[in-house]
Amino acid sequence: INAEYGWKKMQDEAPFTGNNMQAEDENSTSSEPEEVNILPGPSILNMRKVIPNSLTLMAVAVGLSGIPLALNSEWGWAIFCILAAGVLDGLDGPVARALNGTSRFGAELDSLCDYINFGVSPAIVLYLWGLRTAGIYGWATCLLYVICMGCRLARFNAGVDFNASKVTRNFFMGVPAPAGAMLVIFPMVVERLRESWEKEHGKQSLVTFWENFGDFGLKLNDIFFVWEVSKVMVYMLVVSFLLVSRIPTFSAKMLNRAFFSGLSLGARSVFAAVVLGFAAGLILTPWRTLCLLNVIYVITFPISYFSWKISTIREAKEEKAKKGQ
Repeated sequence: INAEYGWKKMQDEAPFTGNNMQAEDENSTSSEPEEVNILPGPSILNMRKVIPNSLTLMAVAVGLSGIPLALNSEWGWAIFCILAAGVLDGLDGPVARALNGTSRFGAELDSLCDYINFGVSPAIVLYLWGLRTAGIYGWATCLLYVICMGCRLARFNAGVDFNASKVTRNFFMGVPAPAGAMLVIFPMVVERLRESWEKEHGKQSLVTFWENFGDFGLKLNDIFFVWEVSKVMVYMLVVSFLLVSRIPTFSAKMLNRAFFSGLSLGARSVFAAVVLGFAAGLILTPWRTLCLLNVIYVITFPISYFSWKISTIREAKEEKAKKGQ
């Protein structure tokens, strides 16, 4: 199609004459329209690109599988599908860089799958879990979360994040998509934890445990273990705000750079031991470990903000000193 269009364009621009015909015979290699292959060829089967893109597609398949599981009230498995999608999403990028298989196609595919895995799927699972009892308000809350997730990913793709300097590239602008999904399903994780606790120790044992800490303990129990629909909606709105906010949060790239270049062997061993400990916790006591990870991540917000503030001030002073020289 493109070749025929180019040939017709040449005929329109150069009217047919005997001189033109002679010139075309003499320079046949330059005057022939170059054919353009508009269909995907064998390059799409490049294994260096197929492997990471396959991980991305596996992630979206697993993430969407949480929806039919939620329809069958398999809430625990629905949560695991979203978390497994996050694990696969964290693998496709490093695998692509290790195989030298990064591509624009892979980046766009990853972003689209992130929107489904961490935006659409958690919102529908949460709606089926409890927000549908709130009617149109529950659905509107889910829609707002999905919209904010889309805006967050679009802002990241447009390069509006903190990537201008060596200091600010260690931070995300707002909560990243996988972390946002982990935060938004926190009420479901807490309910799984409460049910497993009551199954193991008895229904009143959890309240009895918090009564040991007096009124403060009972308030903590109401805050963390009692999730009414209105409370879940407010919490979901807060997470939606965090997605599109300008709050600096630690980037996983900073951990990668610190682990592979900036840390000593002893520090790397400690870091690896911590990661293995959390991995073992996810296998042995998944709900407690997930709750702990959520709490730790939220605690890092003020730390990351002050770290970003100090780093930017230091960087501004260094730039001013260079200009002064």
